[in-house]
Amino acid sequence: MSYKISVALCTYNGKFFIEEQIDSILNQTVMPDELIICDDRSTDETVELIKRKMEKSKIQYQIIVNDQNLGVIKNFENAIRQCTGDIIFTADQDDIWLNEKVEYVIDKFKSNKELSLVYTDAYLVDEDLTKFGINLWDTLNSDMEILRDRQALLKVLLKNNLMAGATMAFKRSTIGNSLPFNKWWIHDYWIAVTGTLIGEVEAINKPLILYRQHENNVIGASKIGVVSKVEKYIGNFKNLQSIRDNKYNMMTELSRFVYVNKDDISSDDKMLVKRAYLFWQELSSLNEKKRKESIFIIIVNYLKGNYSIFYTGIRGAFRDIINVLIL
Repeated sequence: MSYKISVALCTYNGKFFIEEQIDSILNQTVMPDELIICDDRSTDETVELIKRKMEKSKIQYQIIVNDQNLGVIKNFENAIRQCTGDIIFTADQDDIWLNEKVEYVIDKFKSNKELSLVYTDAYLVDEDLTKFGINLWDTLNSDMEILRDRQALLKVLLKNNLMAGATMAFKRSTIGNSLPFNKWWIHDYWIAVTGTLIGEVEAINKPLILYRQHENNVIGASKIGVVSKVEKYIGNFKNLQSIRDNKYNMMTELSRFVYVNKDDISSDDKMLVKRAYLFWQELSSLNEKKRKESIFIIIVNYLKGNYSIFYTGIRGAFRDIINVLIL
């Protein structure tokens, strides 16, 4: 089976890296059929550099400059909507694809027609493409056994995202159910969760991009040390209500998605999403209740395992209890 392959590339003031990224896309062993580039009103020479590069290429392409600045999430939505391929790759402006990336991913789709999404590992590199010595999955503590089990993968995704948009590709038929993107989810996280709910997902245990980390990254990766973890843990005391409310809003949007697509989602997955929604609904309302009631809610959810599945386990429960007591 043959697939038409699209690449959705988003740019914004990316003059230092965009040419290398486009070269890496155009030098694939299996060439994409089209490249859709959406620029979010760059104020540097990004668009001009893209035009000069693409004029020399043989690939079908569009360069779209937004009428107004949309931000990264809506810019990717715009780019994805313009794609006409069966399989869509999302690409950041500052990475570099290894030459066989598209070939590896498309082979996965060809070998399993039920796949909705494929994602890969990535080499972490600095601005000059020097490797850090750890890969993206190292920073996420990814376990291949978990990645092979859909229910286990969904549980992990309901806590944290494992899939960087720069490493993923998905069927256009799958993403149609996930649009428009909402403001509560980062686009790649939303694609990861919804793709897992309505189809099969496969991970390629191989780095297939150079994932550049620099000060202008909108979203990057980091391996947090012990001191940083402690600082983050303490710092989160100030933002607990915001964290709870944000998670509750995220689960509200996901519950709506599940309802709309209920015929395509297993009963076990529906129940898991509902459980996550109810957990964050209760946590979001903690500060509105009396202390004894709030502490009871925290203890019950901890004993049910909800803190372990959807949050940070005993650390999160302890932090919530302290937060309730000092309010």
